[in-house]
Amino acid sequence: MRPNLNFAPPLFYRMIFRSNLGKIKFKSDVVTKSSFTLKEIQAGFVQKFKTIYKIIQIWLLILQIIILANSSSFGQCVCNLNFGDSEFSTSIWSQSGIAGNGYVVDKIICIKGTLIIDVDIKFLNCRFKMFKNSSIYISNNNKFNSSHCTYEACESFMWNGIIGTWGSVLEFNNNTINDAKTGIYCYPNTTLKLMIQNKFNRCQFGLYAQSAIVGSPFVGNSYFSNGTMIPPFQGLYPERGMLLINIAGVTERKGRYDHMKIGIELIGTIYQGDKIFIQNGGPLDFSHPPLIFITSFGIAAGNYSDLKLTNSLIRSYPVGVFSGNSNTLVTNDTIRNVLSGILVTENKGLNIDISNNNLDTLSELGIVIQNSTPTLKTRIANNLINFNSFSIYGHPGDLSIGIDIENDVLLDVEQNSEINNNFIFENNLVTPNYFGISLFNVGNLLVTDNTSVFSNPTVMPKYGISTVRSPAINIFNNTMIGGGVNTPNSTGYYIRDSDINLLCCNTSIAVDIGTEFNGTCLDSKISGSNFNGPYISNALLFSFTWTAIQQIYPGNNWIGQSPIDARYIGDPFIASNDNFIVSSVGLPFHPDNPIDGPIDWFIKPLNPDQEYLCLIDPDCNGMPGSNCNDFPNDEYLLTKGYSGLHGEGITWQARKNVLRKMWQDSNFGCNTSLVDSFKIANLNSNLGKLARILNNINNSLALTALEKFTLDSLNILKNQMMWSIYQLDSIWEIDSTYYDYWSAIRISQVNQLSLINQQMVNILNAYHTNNNSQLLDIQVELESINPVNIMEENDLFTTGIFLSKNINEEYILSELQLSSLILTASQCPLDGGEGVSNARAMLNDLMQVTNFISGTCDTFIGARNNNLKVNLVDFSIKPNPNSGNFIIEVVNNPNHFNNTISIYNLNSEISIRIQSDQNIIRINKPLKSGLYLIQLVNEQGNSTTKKFMVHHE
Repeated sequence: MRPNLNFAPPLFYRMIFRSNLGKIKFKSDVVTKSSFTLKEIQAGFVQKFKTIYKIIQIWLLILQIIILANSSSFGQCVCNLNFGDSEFSTSIWSQSGIAGNGYVVDKIICIKGTLIIDVDIKFLNCRFKMFKNSSIYISNNNKFNSSHCTYEACESFMWNGIIGTWGSVLEFNNNTINDAKTGIYCYPNTTLKLMIQNKFNRCQFGLYAQSAIVGSPFVGNSYFSNGTMIPPFQGLYPERGMLLINIAGVTERKGRYDHMKIGIELIGTIYQGDKIFIQNGGPLDFSHPPLIFITSFGIAAGNYSDLKLTNSLIRSYPVGVFSGNSNTLVTNDTIRNVLSGILVTENKGLNIDISNNNLDTLSELGIVIQNSTPTLKTRIANNLINFNSFSIYGHPGDLSIGIDIENDVLLDVEQNSEINNNFIFENNLVTPNYFGISLFNVGNLLVTDNTSVFSNPTVMPKYGISTVRSPAINIFNNTMIGGGVNTPNSTGYYIRDSDINLLCCNTSIAVDIGTEFNGTCLDSKISGSNFNGPYISNALLFSFTWTAIQQIYPGNNWIGQSPIDARYIGDPFIASNDNFIVSSVGLPFHPDNPIDGPIDWFIKPLNPDQEYLCLIDPDCNGMPGSNCNDFPNDEYLLTKGYSGLHGEGITWQARKNVLRKMWQDSNFGCNTSLVDSFKIANLNSNLGKLARILNNINNSLALTALEKFTLDSLNILKNQMMWSIYQLDSIWEIDSTYYDYWSAIRISQVNQLSLINQQMVNILNAYHTNNNSQLLDIQVELESINPVNIMEENDLFTTGIFLSKNINEEYILSELQLSSLILTASQCPLDGGEGVSNARAMLNDLMQVTNFISGTCDTFIGARNNNLKVNLVDFSIKPNPNSGNFIIEVVNNPNHFNNTISIYNLNSEISIRIQSDQNIIRINKPLKSGLYLIQLVNEQGNSTTKKFMVHHE
């Protein structure tokens, strides 16, 4: 906190005189005992203490210089010109008798209340002393030119600021504006004709402009605080350096921002920043533990802004760049010492280009794109991403993700998107998990030529590339290095619940697993890859994999030295009846017990029926051809399903996935009698409806061919216009002789740019309106479905939230919905279906929650089996909600088989576990208020899970 210097000088004087009064007092005995006259005493005093006086005078001079130079804002406010007599008074410049128009030079001007500038005027080398809550208004259509002036508070209280009203023209050159609530505020249709080399110190808002017109580039302006302001915001960080709303054609060079919550905020603004320096952001918000709220960003853009940031540095901020619903180009920048580098969200129909950046000393996240599918184009290329726990926001135990693209639900409509040539290095200290590249609920991407290094010693799981529920991902020529004897839990490529993926020509040096397929993988292919090991576990690992995996030879290079190079984790009956093409001569496979291997199904597919022939006859017309992507599951999956604990969810999800493909392509599966029967059986089933709804969501969000073409064309025009303005600004800086001429041309081009941008916004608004209309219809259909199992219930719940969020931007989850979401996310994903993945994605988006106790299903213990579900298990809870006193009524248990009943809280912790052969079970336990999960498992391993609410009056 700055001292009140109105009282500091007297105190300082007393300190000086005290130190010398001792000497005077010491000599006073001689003086008082003498008979000298007063003049003689004074003369002797001066003579004897001449040196002391000189020292005092020098100190006083230094003090005055310091006060004037550094603390004049709180001086006595002695001025040449005085306006107003209180903070509520209003003064008008033209009525002051100070000559009206023209120059005002070298004046000290005191302002109390409001000063209205109602004439064209220029101030040069003037000093404005602003009293508490005072303001300067430039009235409509007047010109205000300020050059080399200082605006400062003369009391220890902030003043309001300089306000340009409708039609006014403002020119600011080399001014200093201190301690204002808003340094410069521009009403709509204000023209900012000049903004060069100005300093905004300790202002709550530096420049705040809305629908203004920019006539020249912003050059060399700085926005500074030491992290605090004076009253009424004493001790707080300034809110914004610049806040620009609905402005086109802003170009800024060499701007500097220090100690702001947000350096630059853009709302509906087209902005190009070059050589921008932003540092020392606000702290993290821990006001709602255990959650962390991020409210401080180097640059934040939203509401159809265009952010182009080049050759800039952002350091020591919680988040370097945040962009929401805005075109985003971030290239050739350095972002250092941050929690998260670049966060992009809700960019449907817009462009994302994040390339050639150095993201260094990151704590948790490098580049994140959330809920932005489909974009017009996405490119993440040539970035260096380096995690380091020495980040000021970092600490050991942070999750690290280099590049993260995710949606709340599975959206596979992404196109023209690629992730290439990025280098990602893990945290230097132990982390819970590391992901080089993580793709979640997004499809149709090209991932090529990326390198991820995660070989620092740790026993925590690490992943080079992880794709979960992300179909049609082409993973080409990537290098994943997780080797090292002290990194046993590293996986090069992890493909889960994802289909029609192509892995070609990749290198994996992961010490545990080279490539793992987990869950539903429909017709995925591996070719030309290099698996280097030595693998503690496997070069290839197939876990609960239902559909065709094709290991295409020749071309794969195996240097693994572990005793097990590949294995299948799952049921032997499934493995032997599914269609795997996973091997070639010379590659040993040793599946786990009870399968004695190697056996034939690892060498060649069994049952070469019509569905298998489709592999070599893609059109099913008897003519050979390349592989078709028409490979549904065999009879076991389509007709019988997989029963038992940890099987229902994955079977249900696999079937839904096959149905989605069938609804997309009527010829999917070569139309065998088995496939046709499966289609007919699910035309009106809940599973068939949910598969069709997910397809409809994808179709409604996809851009039409006309929308893509029009947006692309307008985007080209806009970029050309922005480049033209950028070049014009360069000419203006070189030759300012024709400043008025260049400014007029620039304003004309900015107006054209605004028109082009408005056309794009109109198209995107129409796109979103059309989406909302279609999503409303889908919502009605979704709400008509009555769920019959936990998988359907989870899918309905999470898909319903997704639709509500997309239809209503202001949608906020209720406390009950949030609790239910946490409960759903805490289920075992192999049992709960894709709704579990959806819930986790939503929680990660809402609260940055990434860790769920039952993610490995450790709290759900039971034997798996492949028997058909003959003894269906079901139960009801009465009453629901309840106070902890309720009845569980079991149905379909006429023989009173023994059932295991487990009750879990929101943290997946077991609150109650009992076994009973009774069909009516009374529970009376002191449970806390909240949502709970009851799971009932019968002797055959069949299970049903339901939710109930405990509520205390």
